[in-house]
Amino acid sequence: MSHGAGGATEGGGIRQAEERVAFFSIESPGRSWVFPYSRVLFAHADTEGHRFFMRTMSHDLWVTGKKLGNLILLFQREQVAEIRTGSNEWGTVEEIEISENPAGMFQ
Repeated sequence: MSHGAGGATEGGGIRQAEERVAFFSIESPGRSWVFPYSRVLFAHADTEGHRFFMRTMSHDLWVTGKKLGNLILLFQREQVAEIRTGSNEWGTVEEIEISENPAGMFQ
């Protein structure tokens, strides 16, 4: 499992692509990830926008922060380009957790 560092820094957060993209990247300590949109199974955010969850065919992704409901809108448009700890107008990402979802690979 990969964990993001606590506390957001300026310049990170959620980066929006200007057009639809086929892949999005996630940066966690010691590792950079690239996922194709075609492998996303579902996602949800709590109503306060503090916790976001996404299941792909191979991994589970948890993001903690603020204004994370914006991720739902951007994922629906396939315009999330990058998620990393930090803050910008689209939201604040304080922590990222990624774990393998081996059962998802057989769906």
